[in-house]
Amino acid sequence: MRLSVKLAVALVACLVMAMQTTKASAAVITNDRVQFVTFPVNTCNGEFVPVLGGVAHVVQRVQPDGSFVATLNGHFVSVGTLGNQYELNWQERTVLSPDQSTFTSRQLIVSKGPAPNHIVTFVIDFTTFTFTATERCFG
Repeated sequence: MRLSVKLAVALVACLVMAMQTTKASAAVITNDRVQFVTFPVNTCNGEFVPVLGGVAHVVQRVQPDGSFVATLNGHFVSVGTLGNQYELNWQERTVLSPDQSTFTSRQLIVSKGPAPNHIVTFVIDFTTFTFTATERCFG
């Protein structure tokens, strides 16, 4: 009986491994670092915080279902027009498929001094033709 249990366990393990290897994964189209320029405003204090020489990581994929997903991530350092130093975390995601076509941008502006921090998220849903923006000041 023990031999049959061991064989059954081995067979199940092989089947699980075979199932995992046959799952389709996303095909990477591009995986690059690109120059990034942006001109955000910390609306918590009205300060312009330009990023003129940033580098962002961009990955574009085709999902197993045929949909397209592009992500951009960047971490930048900048000095605002009021003299405050900032670190910015920038994330963007674009999804294009028959069921969903959206663009999301999340911008976190963190003050390295007395200025308030700012986070804003923009979502454009091309499927429903809606736009939302949420922002928050903290710190």
